[in-house]
Amino acid sequence: MSEKAIDTTYRTVRMSKRLRSGFRKLRGSQSTTNQKLIEAAIKAQLPGLVRTLKELGFSEPGETVPARLPFSTKNGTLDKLARASHQVGVPATKLLNACVYAHVSTEKRAKTSKR
Repeated sequence: MSEKAIDTTYRTVRMSKRLRSGFRKLRGSQSTTNQKLIEAAIKAQLPGLVRTLKELGFSEPGETVPARLPFSTKNGTLDKLARASHQVGVPATKLLNACVYAHVSTEKRAKTSKR
């Protein structure tokens, strides 16, 4: 078995047509392979993305517990989360947690700065 075959795992990943086209164009312009392009993208982008997502509350540490929460049908709260989820491909519950985390953090900072 070749070293390349040993060092490679394949996954099927859904991409928008636009992203896939951009991926192919960049791969061609750099005369590289899919694997090398993915490695470069992860090396260049993942640390900053993880840092930003943590700042937004996507990694609130600790055990999770269920919380029964009220959502306004009049204000379309769940519809807003669903649309946002569809737009960015992030689960609505993750977006909700990030919104609440950011809001709670903002409120904490506001109360601390008033003291």
